[in-house]
Amino acid sequence: MTPAHKRSGYFPALDGLRLLASFNIVLMHLDSSWCLGTVHNWPIIGVLVRGPGFNASLFFVLGGFIFFNQLAPKVDSFRVLPFLKSRFKKLYPLHLFTLLLMVFVVWFRLQYEGDIWFLLKSAGMHLSLLWAFDPLHWLSLNEPSWALTPFFIAYATLGFLLKPLVQEKRLGVLWGILFATLVPTLVFGVVYTFVAMVPNAYAQFHVFPLLRVFEFYFGMVLARIFQLSSPSPISKASPWLQDLAVVAGIVAAWVIVHLKWKHGIFLSWFGPHFLSLVVYGWIVWFLARGTGFMARIFSNRIVAAVGRSSFYPYLWHLPLIALTVIISKALGFKGFFYLWWQPVLFLVVLYGLSALHLKRKGKKS
Repeated sequence: MTPAHKRSGYFPALDGLRLLASFNIVLMHLDSSWCLGTVHNWPIIGVLVRGPGFNASLFFVLGGFIFFNQLAPKVDSFRVLPFLKSRFKKLYPLHLFTLLLMVFVVWFRLQYEGDIWFLLKSAGMHLSLLWAFDPLHWLSLNEPSWALTPFFIAYATLGFLLKPLVQEKRLGVLWGILFATLVPTLVFGVVYTFVAMVPNAYAQFHVFPLLRVFEFYFGMVLARIFQLSSPSPISKASPWLQDLAVVAGIVAAWVIVHLKWKHGIFLSWFGPHFLSLVVYGWIVWFLARGTGFMARIFSNRIVAAVGRSSFYPYLWHLPLIALTVIISKALGFKGFFYLWWQPVLFLVVLYGLSALHLKRKGKKS
């Protein structure tokens, strides 16, 4: 019998993995905004939160992997423009909404003592999705939105790689292409070691869109290898061995960020960008098989449902953190996030509303 994911291109466990990526980034920003108390001092969880152990690269790998599996069966009828329009319609309105919120937050906090034209020009850079190419010279109004730029570039260029990958059946060639998608990240790491002392150099390198597009391509090529490797012994491994592989990947992600700040400039880039990319591919591979206890956890009905909406919290959590603090102070409270239950409540509301919003949109479409 053909597995469900082979028929539909849908992998429930990968929805749970999307939730992990989103949740880790939201926790990191809560921590950097002084909203998580002393969690950064916790010996194990604190390292993953601050790293973050599961960063935006996982979104790009998952995006390439999932979209390739969805689009490969209809490669002959695939057209870039309708696909790009559908993705724009889904993502850009939320980007616009969060941007307007952050413009209000910045104006409210400064009342606006800064240069109002600089604020408006910064907003224009975000609106045009050009901010990620030049983040150091403009206000960061909603930092996570940088990810939209490489995603839209990847969507626009997806057609150039889709058909050749579908037609390619030689695993040796595909493994070579997979390695080639890692080369830009490796080259950037080498270059970064020479310019790391320039102020804010890491931020410029970290969000550079053309580099992140290759992470999306990495996911696409991995998906094609996954399709062709079904008869291999590794795909028939016992469920407990696949569980062990997923756990090993999670531990590896922790080790990478644990060593991030301790072994020099090169490893501070090479670890969380290059090694993590390989680790994420490893975890995606084994969870996509859909067998084993770990896959059942990640594909749990509730976990998967929230995971499908996880890009919404990723985009709007920073404006909502700022608004929560502003509103609580306006109501006469000292602030918010001071007690342990407050960030918990914030996360429940953030992800709960996101899941309900996606469900409502699904019913309308």
